[in-house]
Amino acid sequence: MMRRFLTILLLSCFTGILLLPTVDATVPITYKKSDLKAGRYGGTIISAIVGEPSSFNPLAANNAQTQELLRVVFDSLAEINPDSLALEPALAEKWTVSKDALLWQFVLRQGLNWSDGAPLTSKDVLFSLDLFMNNVNSGIWRNYWTAVDLNVSYRAMDDRTVEFRLAHPCPYLPIILPPILPQHAFVNTANNQSLSQIWPAQFDLSMIVGTGPFIPQEYVPGVGVTYTRNPFYWRTDRSLNVLPYGDRWTVRIFSSESKLLESFQRNELDWAAISTAQRDSFMRNRRAGRYECIDSKDSLQNTFFVFNQNPGAPPYKANEAPLTWFRNPAFRKAIAYVIDHSAIIRDIYSGYAAERQTIIPPVLKDYYYARVSKYSSILRKEEDLLEEAGFMPGRDKVLYDNKGNRVEFPIMVTIERPDLVEMAGLIARQLQRVGITAFVKPVSAAAMSAALQENYQWQTAIIPVTSHPEPGLQLDLWHSSGSLHYWNPRQTTPLTSWESSIDQILAELSTTSDHRKRADLYETLQVIIAEELPLIPLPVQNEVYAVRSRIKNADEIPLYGGLANRLPNFWIGFSP
Repeated sequence: MMRRFLTILLLSCFTGILLLPTVDATVPITYKKSDLKAGRYGGTIISAIVGEPSSFNPLAANNAQTQELLRVVFDSLAEINPDSLALEPALAEKWTVSKDALLWQFVLRQGLNWSDGAPLTSKDVLFSLDLFMNNVNSGIWRNYWTAVDLNVSYRAMDDRTVEFRLAHPCPYLPIILPPILPQHAFVNTANNQSLSQIWPAQFDLSMIVGTGPFIPQEYVPGVGVTYTRNPFYWRTDRSLNVLPYGDRWTVRIFSSESKLLESFQRNELDWAAISTAQRDSFMRNRRAGRYECIDSKDSLQNTFFVFNQNPGAPPYKANEAPLTWFRNPAFRKAIAYVIDHSAIIRDIYSGYAAERQTIIPPVLKDYYYARVSKYSSILRKEEDLLEEAGFMPGRDKVLYDNKGNRVEFPIMVTIERPDLVEMAGLIARQLQRVGITAFVKPVSAAAMSAALQENYQWQTAIIPVTSHPEPGLQLDLWHSSGSLHYWNPRQTTPLTSWESSIDQILAELSTTSDHRKRADLYETLQVIIAEELPLIPLPVQNEVYAVRSRIKNADEIPLYGGLANRLPNFWIGFSP
């Protein structure tokens, strides 16, 4: 027995990795089990982001960097499975719904603890809900609740059970519940402070306790964030080893994607997202760099060509002609027929891209509807449509409208996405075939955001959009009053009958639980958008990551949340 113990100890010292103890069957906790391969414990996992966090309070998270850093720290009662996209229990082990869908009861997992060992109870859930409800600036969660007009009361039935009473049915409830926060660690800082002042970026992170796999310990601006393993995490692998495997997680901070990739190539990071344009060069160097490239054709990503149809937009004060063009469905369809998707996939993405013909990605199999109106450059219908709409080419082969205005416009695109800049250039060249002069207008991400949501100084744009597993929750995009309803935002009443129909569909989706009816509603939504075409779906590049060979359980990219959603299951093995 002693010899066996010494053998294990020596092996552990040699590899630097310890075998995880399995769950003690006497511990009264209900764990959630992962299906991924069992690994080994120990070591530091290193990744990176571009840009700084704004806060370490999940309810105040207002940028992608903050959300990325806090995803591993806090959890909600329910979650979306990153692989299947199914709604599953998280901190709650189950929930029940009354027949009228107005009464919901969530039961917490037995024996849950915060990372400091304090028990997690229904009091923490109520505290988190109160904090959330009393702060109007509580991030994306507030947007969801406002969008579905959720009127709800809640109470604790016992230490593990929380009951919600709704004024009207809302199938989204489990998805839109905010992260649960620790009352005992939060309450002393929450009095007389706004949400943005609680756990700001410049804060002693060692005071933070959470429920996720890793807990932040230190943040140095421009350098990074360090995390340590949560010993009280509530997930196990399939062999009942308590996750996560890593002792520490370090996230380095860079000012640009290029500097991040340079760091990866210096063997300083364990993984990095790369573009499809970089894929081949990374593949050639993978042996020397001791990494593999993994990619996925399935994703929730969309890319849209969008027309600014906002009658109050500044560009149209001096010249209303483009607004008239863009608000003409025949003109929009003609543009869609001109765009050659095959050329985009071949010339921009070297084949590593997927076509899109509707607003819902095919990976959302229950909601995706393939039989919408499709627009292919092979059909060559654009000239008839343009003539029908009053456009004719002149002797100079330039296209003019029926008032003699030359058809020309800029295509705005973010300079941070070189692939989209190239795509805009290719589309501009394709439009020349019918006499349209389009020119590429690259701008910073900040300038593009301001143009789309604030000053409306744009005419057409190529916009990347990530779809939600429940697209109906993206009311900011699809509802006529939404701030991200790019083609004509913040309408007090729908300007068109088809937008009014979409608003009604979204309202029904927010109250309808029947799965078949929801699928029918999503089908109708896609049919309307494909027919009216306020935005044109464009091909989407595959998601590609370069991952060090030492990182195990990183064979596939999750559909939701990117590779970082695998973090609790990553373990460090030998490099070949």
